[in-house]
Amino acid sequence: MLNPPDLAGEVLSPRHCARRFAAKIACFLVHGVLLIWVVGPGARSIDVYRPGHPTEHLVSGDVLEGYDVLPGLRVGTGDLLKAADEA
Repeated sequence: MLNPPDLAGEVLSPRHCARRFAAKIACFLVHGVLLIWVVGPGARSIDVYRPGHPTEHLVSGDVLEGYDVLPGLRVGTGDLLKAADEA
């Protein structure tokens, strides 16, 4: 990627291949994406990936943060997961 985005987001379907998706996340991180949000199948969780940090697994009631990419952003996961589930 010549100009990778600072933030990438993905909503997974139950049919996503876990191995292929793990490779995609690794590729994003290696090429400079700073923050990745992944809404899990059935909209029950959000995984957060950042270079040099452990993966965060958020569920309803947690807070999704923008870190250095979107400073000050803090969103309750409950509303996001509900909206993703209804989409």
